[in-house]
Amino acid sequence: MFDAQAGSRMLYTGYLYTMRDGTLKRLINDSFQFTDIFPVYFCGPSFKGTLPLGACGPTTTARMEKFFPWLIENGFRVIIGKGSLSRNAIDAIRGKMVYWLAVGGVGAFYGERVKYYETVAYEELGPEALLKVYVEDMPLFVGVDKWGNKVI
Repeated sequence: MFDAQAGSRMLYTGYLYTMRDGTLKRLINDSFQFTDIFPVYFCGPSFKGTLPLGACGPTTTARMEKFFPWLIENGFRVIIGKGSLSRNAIDAIRGKMVYWLAVGGVGAFYGERVKYYETVAYEELGPEALLKVYVEDMPLFVGVDKWGNKVI
């Protein structure tokens, strides 16, 4: 997966962490230590309806660029979100991290991919809590590959 070229399609099955701005700020301030490293999905689930997390579409990744150095320092190699990245962000992640694109506007569809989740930390943040999520057949595209090639 780390070697897939920009523009490649994939179905991801496995664990991931959900994070947004509030989560990342707390993780950094608390010097949080991870025991497992999974892809990071920039997402804030709705927790509504009959699905485990409700709708859980992607958050705009450009807002998270300032956290990329911390994510890389802490061993993360895959980020998932929506939208394009700045040239500076692409240069910062080249060879260290890949960016997978999720499709915006289909949060309920992504919510159906969720089979299990648990709150790892910061439950009081609601949708911005740190969640460990297991997904099956989550459709994604490689937006920026490890060589820094991009599709958007």
